[in-house]
Amino acid sequence: MDPRLPRTLSAVITHGSFCYAARELGYTQSVVSQQTASLEGELGVELACRRPLGPTEAGARLMVHVASILLRIDAARAEV
Repeated sequence: MDPRLPRTLSAVITHGSFCYAARELGYTQSVVSQQTASLEGELGVELACRRPLGPTEAGARLMVHVASILLRIDAARAEV
């Protein structure tokens, strides 16, 4: 799994907006949408409801793990 994908999903869910997530991450809105779709395709399940925007049940379960995954990635980067 590309580590950018869970970070993107986290921003989308946190902000409730692909646009705001894109601003935070420095991406275009289409990149955020593509990355979210890519992660969904990789896992074979929808992770975010589009209208209104929010996590699906599977997305909420994944988000429990995303925070710790991102912390570990950031810690590894800092250590290197």
